[in-house]
Amino acid sequence: MLRDATTLVVGRVSPEVLALAERTAAERGAALVRAAEDPGDELRLGAAGAFQRRNFTLAEATVEAYLGRPLDPAWPPRSAPR
Repeated sequence: MLRDATTLVVGRVSPEVLALAERTAAERGAALVRAAEDPGDELRLGAAGAFQRRNFTLAEATVEAYLGRPLDPAWPPRSAPR
């Protein structure tokens, strides 16, 4: 479900799903935000899997979309506790 004039944030999706997201966002007058694939080498997460890194970037993109601005690079800390 996507309400009119809202924001849709997507991570890594298939080309078919991306096309659907683009079409639906356009129909609803919604913004479409694509999260980065990886947060970069400087981020150390306690969980080592690649999907955790993608989840992090998806969460980060969602927060930035909600706030309407990029996060301060000093916060949140770019290193998660172990």
